[in-house]
Amino acid sequence: MGVQSVIAHARRRFLAADNILAIGRGLKRAGSRTLDVPAVIFYVRKKGPNSHDAGTRIPRMLYDRDASGSVDRSRWFRTDVREVGTIELVSSGRQCSSSFRKGTASLVFDAPGGISREVYALTCAHVIGDVHRGTPGFSRVKLRLPGSGYARGSRLHQISQRNGRLEFDIAIARLDDQAPVVPLRGVPRDGTSLARFMKPPLPQNRRVKILGYKTGIVKSGRIVGPLHTPVPIAFDAGALLVRNLYVIEDFTPKSGDSGGIVYARDRAVGLVVAKFSRGGCLFHSLYSATKRLFRNSSLDLDVDQIF
Repeated sequence: MGVQSVIAHARRRFLAADNILAIGRGLKRAGSRTLDVPAVIFYVRKKGPNSHDAGTRIPRMLYDRDASGSVDRSRWFRTDVREVGTIELVSSGRQCSSSFRKGTASLVFDAPGGISREVYALTCAHVIGDVHRGTPGFSRVKLRLPGSGYARGSRLHQISQRNGRLEFDIAIARLDDQAPVVPLRGVPRDGTSLARFMKPPLPQNRRVKILGYKTGIVKSGRIVGPLHTPVPIAFDAGALLVRNLYVIEDFTPKSGDSGGIVYARDRAVGLVVAKFSRGGCLFHSLYSATKRLFRNSSLDLDVDQIF
């Protein structure tokens, strides 16, 4: 039936082990080399003496399953075990100044077709709100822009947790009329003009760029692939299981990078949410997260009309 059924079975079999954080898919690695070999990837807090020992013995291959759930030994997938430590948010903490909270804007855009020019900014919900409740922790926000400097605005809507699970860590704010001129749909630090979204499924092993807002430096990394399990992340008011995350290797965000944009050429790919303490970045598909955000809100905005 394919890798989806294999991962579904692996979730039931292995995720009860405390050392295993998540299961996803990507390409197998041999030392520092990435092989052109599809694999089911186990992300663990710490490896044992054996590379496939993560407290629970992980087999070197997993067999496919047929429609009845029986093992199909004619089809199998290799496994790979990545030691990642813990998962941590990369916001700057609770940076409050009177009624404002500071954060980073991922994508800045104006409302298409509007009579008056209204400018909006997307960022992580944990940066400018409270993911544990539907009402905002801060109704007024201060966002760092993709260019330089800050703009103030009003937080409009966010996605909040339900039953301890968070589908997407994303929020939207409307910038004030007196906000400075901002680089709409662009990454001016390297002169990139964004023209469209990269829609899922996002390609494995794709090189991407990430704008590190804390340092103002554009970094590069490689998309490993999606996680097929929710991962535990500690927020201010307690841990939540966060879904719909992708992994980037060769790049680890720093404090303050939450909400930073992931892009490839002229395509907006994702927004940075968290990191693995041993190296690596976790992000949401910007298109999927924004589409869900608009669908769940009363805002008259359409993700397909942003570009």
